[in-house]
Amino acid sequence: MTLGGVSFAATGGTFLLGRTNAASTQTALTNSGAGPVLALSTKSGQVPLAVSAAAGKATNLNSDKVDGIDGSQLALALGQTGQVTGTTTLVDADGDGVNDGFLAVATCPAGTKVTGGGYTTFGYQPFESDRADNGWEVLVVATAADEPASDVAVFAECYNPRGAVPAPAAALHADRHRALTAQETKRFVSH
Repeated sequence: MTLGGVSFAATGGTFLLGRTNAASTQTALTNSGAGPVLALSTKSGQVPLAVSAAAGKATNLNSDKVDGIDGSQLALALGQTGQVTGTTTLVDADGDGVNDGFLAVATCPAGTKVTGGGYTTFGYQPFESDRADNGWEVLVVATAADEPASDVAVFAECYNPRGAVPAPAAALHADRHRALTAQETKRFVSH
C-alpha cells in the first residue's frame, strides 16, 4: 500500500502498516502533491481491497470497467426484449410493371437495439435476410406476379435496456422502405 500524504488512525494515533487499525471517527487521506491519494498493489491473484459485506454503497466511487467491459456496454437487469413486426411492399426490380418480389422491413423503436430477426413466408425462399440499420429486412423473390404482400412477414427482436419494448409507430416502418441498389437489382432479377 502506498499513501500519498499523511494519514492518522486509531483516533489520533499512528497508522500502523501490517496491523489492524481502529478509529472511532472518520480517517481521511489527503494528498497535497501530485498523483493519486492512495495506490494499492498486491501480488498477482490477490485482491487489492476488501470491504465488509454490510458496508453499503460508496458514494462517488466510480469504476470505468467491469472485467474489461465498459459499463455502457452492459445489459441492465430491468432490460427486456420484444418482437416487432414489420411491413411488406412489392418490388418491381426491373421496372417492367410486374412484381418481382417482396421487401419486408421491421424496425426497432428509438431507444432499443436490434438483436436478431427473421421472417415467415408461404413457400418462398428468401433472397436475402439480415440486419438492416436498427431492424431486420428480408427480400423474397416472387414465383408469380400476382402474389400478395401478405405472403411474407418479417420481425425484429429488439432489446430495451430500460424495460419493455414499446410498439413502434406505423410511420417508422414506412420510413425504412427503400429502393434496391443496382447490385441488389442485378442479383434479384437473375433469380
